[in-house]
Amino acid sequence: MKKLLFAAAILGIVMLNSCMQTNTQNDIAPQIQYASNPTLNGVAISNLDTLTVGDTLLLPLALYGYYNPLASLKVTNDTAVSKISFPGISALGSIILSNDSTNLANGYLYFGAGTFSSVQLVLQYVPTKPSTTATLKFILSSTSTYSPATAQLSLPAKAKS
Repeated sequence: MKKLLFAAAILGIVMLNSCMQTNTQNDIAPQIQYASNPTLNGVAISNLDTLTVGDTLLLPLALYGYYNPLASLKVTNDTAVSKISFPGISALGSIILSNDSTNLANGYLYFGAGTFSSVQLVLQYVPTKPSTTATLKFILSSTSTYSPATAQLSLPAKAKS
């Protein structure tokens, strides 16, 4: 009887341990990637050098939370030298975007309380003044303990010639 009880206890420990390992394996940091090549003034590009004031850069983004629902995306830029917008964002609708908290003018997107673990959207970037230090900064949050994920893209712009 003692051997059977001991074997059951060991089996229980092994089963609990495997469950806990599965949960930690599912807790992955969110990621920000390009969904496809960016376009500059309507032409797909694979390498981005210096922009010219007035250029329109479209960045098709893929946001992944993997096993964890996405919570928010914050995009910051230097508003003195550039502007950003999200063309086609209304296609995501109120099901994905939390309308109460989202502030597109300031680069804040809050995702609804659903279980959306991936979203694709387009970010439009237009340099309005020459700058050597212009950047886009991204902060993607999910319910993961390894959240948030951050990324930065340097986008220098020269004056029109």
